[in-house]
Amino acid sequence: MTQIPISSTGVDAAGAPLAPGSVDPHWKVSGPHIVHPQNAYVLTDQKSETYFQTEHSRWIWLDASGTAGEVGESYTFRLTFDLTEYDPETVILKVVIWGVDNNATVVLNCSDTDQSLDGDAATNYTVGSTFRITEGLMQGLNYLDFRVKNSGGPAGLNVELSLTGEPIPDELRGVSHSSSSTTGYTYRKVPKFAPGWDHIDFSVPVPDEVDILDPKQTSITLQIVSLIPDESPPTLPVSNDGPFSSSDPANLFMTQVLGLYWDSVNGSWRVMVRVWGYGGTLFASPTAKERLASTSATFPPNTGVVVGVGSGSGVDH
Repeated sequence: MTQIPISSTGVDAAGAPLAPGSVDPHWKVSGPHIVHPQNAYVLTDQKSETYFQTEHSRWIWLDASGTAGEVGESYTFRLTFDLTEYDPETVILKVVIWGVDNNATVVLNCSDTDQSLDGDAATNYTVGSTFRITEGLMQGLNYLDFRVKNSGGPAGLNVELSLTGEPIPDELRGVSHSSSSTTGYTYRKVPKFAPGWDHIDFSVPVPDEVDILDPKQTSITLQIVSLIPDESPPTLPVSNDGPFSSSDPANLFMTQVLGLYWDSVNGSWRVMVRVWGYGGTLFASPTAKERLASTSATFPPNTGVVVGVGSGSGVDH
């Protein structure tokens, strides 16, 4: 198994512990009275007489003193990590040791992991706990959340992590294809797309009136339309398998549904769509390509993509 880079609490890019009072560059905090997610801080006082200590992680909180935040309110400490180059079916996320002052539940990609430390027990921070995760991991970006509550007095969170998995072979490429019942993601391996294709991704919010009861039963369709009244849109193949399913590169553009996912920040479902272009037709310049900026794409003019969502309740939008 290959060791995959991942950041424990209170460490730098090389995994070395940060100095007390430092900003943690990897862990973000959101919660009451925090307008935008902010970086966590390494506690100035690591409370070695009370908190368990580790060689490869440090205690963090909303501020360096461990006193910020509202008592009894939930604050989410989030770590984002990337599995784009790895087969999620082989990945093991191990929480080598973790603890919290006072309580926390652990969530992966908006799905409960059934891991928590409750009850305001002193052992939540004097004795470390451990567990591992092998399900719910996705190819691409993953989000590990510790939803923490302080019952009063000082507070802190300490998480030491290890991540292993197998790289995806060059001849395979993972794409999101359908949705799972909890997170809205399912990934499968498909042949690597042919050389010469570029792509941009964008997401479309599902209207509030669409009640997604079961993502597995949700159908997603794409339709290419002309934005000019009474004018026919260009022929633009639609494929769930991407451009490699077309042997004719003369089809300069293709569209693909990547999947349905839950946007936990805005509290809504979104559909991820990918548009492919062949032979440099999609991007106006290499700079635009590097940015994957849809505003720089030379998509067929006056053309739009309409996303249809069947909620599984008999109502389509």
